[in-house]
Amino acid sequence: MDIINDYSSHMWTGLKVGVSCSDNRELKHDDMKAWLGSQGTSHQFTSAYTSTQNGCVECVHCTLMGKAQAV
Repeated sequence: MDIINDYSSHMWTGLKVGVSCSDNRELKHDDMKAWLGSQGTSHQFTSAYTSTQNGCVECVHCTLMGKAQAV
């Protein structure tokens, strides 16, 4: 869900998302690859189980998880 929200927030500016970066675990699916390809976005991967390479994404994910746990 975070991907769709982030993607749509970039789309209202009229700019295309060129690259999506994720780790080698959850988002390495053929469906995701096909969807990103249809949007003209390339999918790059970091090393699996090394969240430090995903700096900003990991920070946003932790923030969202913290908010969800607070509810």
